Amino acid sequence: MSKGLAGVEETLSEAASYPIERAMELAISLVPLGLPVDSRFWFEKLSRMSKNSQSSGKRFRAKLAIASSQAVGLPLDTAVSLGSFVEMIQAASLVHDDVVDEASLRRNEPTVNSLLGNRFAVLTGDYILSLALAKLGLLKNHDLTIRFSEVVSQMTFGEAMEIEIAFSSTRSTDHYLTTISLKTASLLSFCCQSACFMANADMQTTDIFTEFGANLGMAFQLVDDALDFVGPDGKEKCQDFREGLLTLPILLLGIKDNPFDKKIDEIQTLISEKGAIPKTVDKAREYSTKAIRCLEKMKNLVPDHCLQAFTDISTGIYERLPNSLNPFSRRQT
Repeated sequence: MSKGLAGVEETLSEAASYPIERAMELAISLVPLGLPVDSRFWFEKLSRMSKNSQSSGKRFRAKLAIASSQAVGLPLDTAVSLGSFVEMIQAASLVHDDVVDEASLRRNEPTVNSLLGNRFAVLTGDYILSLALAKLGLLKNHDLTIRFSEVVSQMTFGEAMEIEIAFSSTRSTDHYLTTISLKTASLLSFCCQSACFMANADMQTTDIFTEFGANLGMAFQLVDDALDFVGPDGKEKCQDFREGLLTLPILLLGIKDNPFDKKIDEIQTLISEKGAIPKTVDKAREYSTKAIRCLEKMKNLVPDHCLQAFTDISTGIYERLPNSLNPFSRRQT
């Protein structure tokens, strides 16, 4: 795993600069007097912003892709390529999400849109996506390409569903769960599924990996939405609510009138009084339990050390929470 992650870091660092260098060479060859100073500055700025956007995070998706690749016997270089690819997709989607959400912080750092405006941020996201597509092309797998296009459609549709319901008090729990299955679980499921495609795994194995990743994705987003109220992961507290989203902690309150008529302090008090955060974590654990059942199905399919890697990734989701809310931490004490 450590070698794979090191390879991902190196790939992401190199990928952001190389196409820019080629673009500059092309522009210089076509313009007799060379590039204006301002043009060169913005080329380099795009490269730097793209690299910065991919340089942070816990590499959760890369770990999942690498563990899946090891489990089905793929070579290290393929595992690195898959890990890099899914991290690029995630980075591009986050840059675009920050534009849509008008977010000013991401992991305690200023977002691209807050530094350079929405137009440049969209270009940065598009550029990172182009890097991912280049990596996908090198993998030369038709099924993987088709499945990736489906995942992008699902992520986009999930985001559109959230925009459509913004600041509406009519959102239901079913709508919420459907949305996160599309915008989050689909990509995590793809992280596992992609390795199966590359290894030409049988349908049974592919289905188990796909189901494992999907349940893990649901648990991941539920924990993320709990963190929005108890200790945001590098984001402004209650950011989702400020942006007009009713996530599970608020939906569990059963507020009869419009929640957006209440102040954030009132919402926080109700969440505390009604135990909405522990209930949200319990819901996440339901999906984690389903994911662990998938691991049991893998016992005769993958090596023991790969099963342990999947288990560590599964429980690692909850390490972002305070110990009092971490079900696996409680089990160990």
